[in-house]
Amino acid sequence: MDYGWGFNEGSRVFEPGGILRNKMVTRKEKLISFQKQSFDMPKDPNEYRILVIGGSNVNFMDYNLRTMCYRLTQRPGENRRFEIINAGGCAYGTNRILNMMPELFSYDIDLLLIYAGHNEFEEQIHKGLVDLEAIPVQKVAYSLATLRLLRDIQAHFQLMFTDVVSLRENTAPEIDGNTSLYRFSPEEIKEHMRHYQENLSSIIEQGKAQNIPIIISTVATNYWAPDFCGGH
Repeated sequence: MDYGWGFNEGSRVFEPGGILRNKMVTRKEKLISFQKQSFDMPKDPNEYRILVIGGSNVNFMDYNLRTMCYRLTQRPGENRRFEIINAGGCAYGTNRILNMMPELFSYDIDLLLIYAGHNEFEEQIHKGLVDLEAIPVQKVAYSLATLRLLRDIQAHFQLMFTDVVSLRENTAPEIDGNTSLYRFSPEEIKEHMRHYQENLSSIIEQGKAQNIPIIISTVATNYWAPDFCGGH
């Protein structure tokens, strides 16, 4: 179980696996948010490893990313083998991505590709549902089968009887599910973007400290129909 949903520092995406423990594999509790994948550690000297970080947009590009790697490997005269680590987490914004970077940078990365910024508002509601201080107690309690069963039953009934109206009234408008009905103030947008800039800058500085080349892809914008989701 991913107790902290990735908001707790030290929450790892991968763990040692394989008979010889020479592979890193996606942790079981992280499969709800990340692609199931594995890679060698230590890395083969002939391998060029690309780390891609972001949200669900990166997660769902897994097939395309691996196709890209295959094409790069098949180029005439190319002797290297290209490999992708897909670190796209569903609903992950830069708060949680920043928490992952010390781990991800330890995997002998040759190139970092950043495609993030889609979930900066949505991530806040997830963070508000996590009690980070209670995580140590939860880990002990949920190790008992009876308590796990009670937890699942409780969660089931909570979902059945959730007062949606009350939840919406107590949710800040900028992270409400119906954000298309809300116009963010310049101050709200500025504050969110300030956090995004700080997180992005920290990620870049960590990469530069390890001499890792970095490519930053801009977040796509629908100029043709900017309110497409709200109007449909």
